[in-house]
Amino acid sequence: MINMVLAAACATLFAMAVGGATAFAAIVPRIDSVSPSVAVPGEKIYIFGGGFSGSDNYVNFVRARNPEGQIIGFIKAEEASGSYVSFVLPASAEINPPAGCLVAGRVCPPTQLSLATDYYISVINSKGGSNAIAFRINASDFGSAPPTLYKISDSERVYLIIGDTRVYIPSADAFLAAGYAFSNVVTVSAEKLDSYPLATLIKSRDSDRVYAIKDNLKILWILTAVDFENLGYNWKDIVTVSPHILASYRALSLVKTDESPDIYVLKGVLGSASPSKYRVASVEEFLAAGYKWSDVIVIRSVELAMLPNAL
Repeated sequence: MINMVLAAACATLFAMAVGGATAFAAIVPRIDSVSPSVAVPGEKIYIFGGGFSGSDNYVNFVRARNPEGQIIGFIKAEEASGSYVSFVLPASAEINPPAGCLVAGRVCPPTQLSLATDYYISVINSKGGSNAIAFRINASDFGSAPPTLYKISDSERVYLIIGDTRVYIPSADAFLAAGYAFSNVVTVSAEKLDSYPLATLIKSRDSDRVYAIKDNLKILWILTAVDFENLGYNWKDIVTVSPHILASYRALSLVKTDESPDIYVLKGVLGSASPSKYRVASVEEFLAAGYKWSDVIVIRSVELAMLPNAL
């Protein structure tokens, strides 16, 4: 029944978007994953897949408990490439349908998204409609269920489990500020913990900026979507965390590549200033500045090339 609902929605949106054209393009939208799959109002959501056009993508909501019933509403996607679209979950519960939207011959009214509710979402554009994927709106930043928090017996390090990956929480202050409780931390075997690979890409739920995690604790801002794709990253590998957790990570500051002995000082890679790199001219300069060899992190040459040289 979900496909029937989506087909009707596709016809409506398609007629609205292209003025009643008679045939769909060959490549219709396809959803592979959504990140995060559980979100709160005001949070930015990324949908990954294919067949997403540049400007006419709409996200369709159908209530999971009654998927054969009335469509809840549409949200216009903010940005798109061939492989992803993004939208912001409205800060208020009410969403307004696109101009000209008709369902069963009637103008689509403003509709209400409910908190702590499960939905199916799909993407609709001039090429057609995608498959549906499960999505949940939570009532608060911490959701209706406690987070999954793991540690092992011989270490004090606590990890937040997100999907099939784990995120290291660097400090107790960040842990508590994010609203977590130590009573929810579960001690597991090293084998179980290792079954969740460490996250490599991270963002805060209050920002679009994506960072690469290096050395388990330091992060490097990936400046643009073009850089992201040129670096070979996958959008669905991004994990979204509390801003308190992201703020507890440190900026990558001293780097080199395997291809050269040159060491660079990085500035502004947390996004607070214009990012840049500066090559340290000599060993003497390195030592005089108080730098430590143990703080130098090896990164890929393509990552280093992403950053402009300091003026």
